[in-house]
Amino acid sequence: MANDERYKIFCGSLPSDCTQEDLMTVFSTYGTPTDIHLMAGKSTSGQCCAFIVYESREAAESAIQSLDGVYNMREDGTGPVRVSWARPQHDRGGAPPPRTHLPAAPQVLAPAPPMHHQPVLVAPPSHRYQQQYAPAPVVIQPRHVGPPIGALVAPAAHAGPPTG
Repeated sequence: MANDERYKIFCGSLPSDCTQEDLMTVFSTYGTPTDIHLMAGKSTSGQCCAFIVYESREAAESAIQSLDGVYNMREDGTGPVRVSWARPQHDRGGAPPPRTHLPAAPQVLAPAPPMHHQPVLVAPPSHRYQQQYAPAPVVIQPRHVGPPIGALVAPAAHAGPPTG
């Protein structure tokens, strides 16, 4: 089988006691795995990871969409598995891919022309503008109506009880 006919996915956050048979049971639901490579966990959490290879792209995509972040391998409270496309070997620290193009030449920008600052003239507002937007005049009304406070006022003459 040619290498381009194989579709490799990565499965992480597997429990430490996970077996190839467990993985075959789960991943064969979405297609026929042609290879399952289970790696023992080197992390402090003790979790494992695996690479699963499918013959068809559809099977691999279906497994990723169905399992990633959803499926739990055990009911003991461990989190869901992470399933994604496997990164190419050069992305994992292997040899980098061969260069197929030359690096871009650095771009040299021409210096900006000198700026000549000219004064900005602002015309005063027009008469119509002043009439339209001028604040309304403020009229101050005295609060006390009557003779000035402190003025002497003659008492009114008492004419007796009101008549009615």
